[in-house]
Amino acid sequence: MWLLIAAAVGYYGHGLGFSYIAYNRMSEEMQTQAGFAPALDDGAIRRRLIAKAEELDLPEDAKRITIRRLSQRAKS
Repeated sequence: MWLLIAAAVGYYGHGLGFSYIAYNRMSEEMQTQAGFAPALDDGAIRRRLIAKAEELDLPEDAKRITIRRLSQRAKS
């Protein structure tokens, strides 16, 4: 019985582990691209993020990326 439970936990845990790792890697890539944002246009950032999503084999919904730039306050 314990072996069956361990096998079920391993089987379902593998999928959850992959999702967690993919989420973290995509999140890190978004933060990296945000750091480069002043030097890159939206198209370049979008292409890089889509490439990362494809590398991680994420679903098509992950490739629908919206880039929103916050306006910078005028420095006085």
